[in-house]
Amino acid sequence: MFARPRTFASRAAVAVARCQLASLDALAVSAVGFLVVLALLLMPVGVGFRLLPPAARALRALSDRARSRAERWTGVRIAPPPPLPADRSLNARKRSGATIADQGFWRDLAWAWLEPVAGGLLVAVPLALIEYGAFGALVQPFIWRLIDDGNRYAFVPVCSTATMLAALVLGLVFMAAGLLAAPATLRLHTRVSRPLLSVPRGVRLARRVERLTDTRARALDTQAAELRRIERNLHDGAQARLVALGMTLDRATRVLETDPARARELLLDVRRTSEGALQDLRDLVHGIHPPVLADRGLGDAVRALGRF
Repeated sequence: MFARPRTFASRAAVAVARCQLASLDALAVSAVGFLVVLALLLMPVGVGFRLLPPAARALRALSDRARSRAERWTGVRIAPPPPLPADRSLNARKRSGATIADQGFWRDLAWAWLEPVAGGLLVAVPLALIEYGAFGALVQPFIWRLIDDGNRYAFVPVCSTATMLAALVLGLVFMAAGLLAAPATLRLHTRVSRPLLSVPRGVRLARRVERLTDTRARALDTQAAELRRIERNLHDGAQARLVALGMTLDRATRVLETDPARARELLLDVRRTSEGALQDLRDLVHGIHPPVLADRGLGDAVRALGRF
């Protein structure tokens, strides 16, 4: 009966640890974002052209990590932007120009300035609640006698055993609130960051159209290859047997009156050839979409193939 609370407590503890990682990551994002802005400001003197491409790649690595964490931590998949230009044959000036022309670079930069303010402060809320609650529950009971009058914890003036116990309970409440708020805070953090971490809707639609076009082209190529295979098998298999069958029938007709025994052998050969042709046709249509055979039968399916 106690398995469920333990599971919730472990999930809450993991969420708190993730909030701590996200707050530390916000500092790294802020530093790299500052480096990118510095590179942009130093472009007029030439140094920025060499500094911008590696700084932009470092910022993209951080944004990719944020997208990966969002999917692993909250189950929200954020579509990444196209890769940054990385043509080593270009000089630093042209690489910087290609980076500046990239729309995803500017969205990464906007996210780098938003993340420390919105995301960093947001994930700090449950951490602050837990730390402040730990001070009230674990520290106040031991230090309140050592502090002169005026010691307060939140709205509780800690000056007696009763108020110390009240501060202890309030600290436990703060800690519980931080644990409860941590998972929801991570989801809210993802929701705040997603508009800038994801590619614009127009780009997503263009990617989808490109993917569908590529899929359609592959399907048409596969269909054309299958039709060529069917034509080749018809020509080399059943068609050759049917031609041989017609020639054998013609020979049997010629000798039917003069040599009935020979005609009988030829007719038996015709029978064997027809059975072989039928087997070739069965092997050929094996794997064709079943509704064609189920709705129209083997004969109509073969005739439909012949029209191709």
